[in-house]
Amino acid sequence: MNPSDPRAIDALLEAAGQGDVDSYDQLLSMIYDELRMVTVRALKRDRSGRPIPAAGLAQEAFARLLGDSPVSVTSRARFLGIAARVLRELLVEHLRSRIATTPLAAVAPGAGLTDVLAIDRALDRLAAIDKRQSQVVELRYFGGLSEADTAHAVGLSEETTAQDWLVARAWLFRELSASP
Repeated sequence: MNPSDPRAIDALLEAAGQGDVDSYDQLLSMIYDELRMVTVRALKRDRSGRPIPAAGLAQEAFARLLGDSPVSVTSRARFLGIAARVLRELLVEHLRSRIATTPLAAVAPGAGLTDVLAIDRALDRLAAIDKRQSQVVELRYFGGLSEADTAHAVGLSEETTAQDWLVARAWLFRELSASP
């Protein structure tokens, strides 16, 4: 099976859900590889110049997704949607702990460390106004999902997803520009 083909992961998810152990093992390998790619894309947004351990975050996300109560999904897009939420939480936790151990003078707006945290806080505010738009941003920004995968993950048309993405980005730009 071709791991870059979303249908391959969908087929493995279905077979694993029906108890096929070989499919489950193959799926774990493919999902981990996909999760590492999503993690690397998310971490490219940190402009602080200080490395964030992509492999470590991917492993932690993988452990959370497949831990005591494994995530049960039937499509790659839905899995990546859940992974985007987990990666957002892990990245925010990592950055908060980094800021806690960084001299205050080194943490300046625009330094990269605070960017993701500001977006996280803004997304929480957006979720209070429009949960779906917040989810679309989370999937696109933290999960790196395409418009088509995002639409599939939230169960919307690509046109509606594109509109939500446009409106949410404008709202976030205004919010983040107004923040000190």
